[in-house]
Amino acid sequence: MNGVVLEFSKRARGAGSFALSAWSVAMTVVVFIDIVASSALVTLVGFAVSALYGVYLGWRRRVATVFFAPLVNWTLAWFPTEIASMIHFGILKGFFLGLLLITVGWAVIGFVEFLWVGMVAVFVRSLRGRSRGEPVVVFGPDGR
Repeated sequence: MNGVVLEFSKRARGAGSFALSAWSVAMTVVVFIDIVASSALVTLVGFAVSALYGVYLGWRRRVATVFFAPLVNWTLAWFPTEIASMIHFGILKGFFLGLLLITVGWAVIGFVEFLWVGMVAVFVRSLRGRSRGEPVVVFGPDGR
């Protein structure tokens, strides 16, 4: 069992971590700007960046990353979102309102990110078709 876990981590390492980090940083900047000075253009840029990330995940056949992407984004964007709230609403009011925005608002933002990136990734993956990799060989319990 241990060999399976090691093989899984060996395959998954580096496959999409740079893209996930870049997308999280870009979305952190988008959310920060959107809180400080709300703009429809900034929101559209966020949807475009998320769509590009979904295309990447679908093309690389890494659709399962969609489940973790909003969580990674939230952990990276927590502190900047709090700062943006303090800039927009004032220090004391922004601190407490920021905590509310981060807790409740991020559940909504994360769900929208999950749906949008997931839909794009699944669509691109379905366009790409099946993998033409090596055939899978399954050995039975008797070793044949």
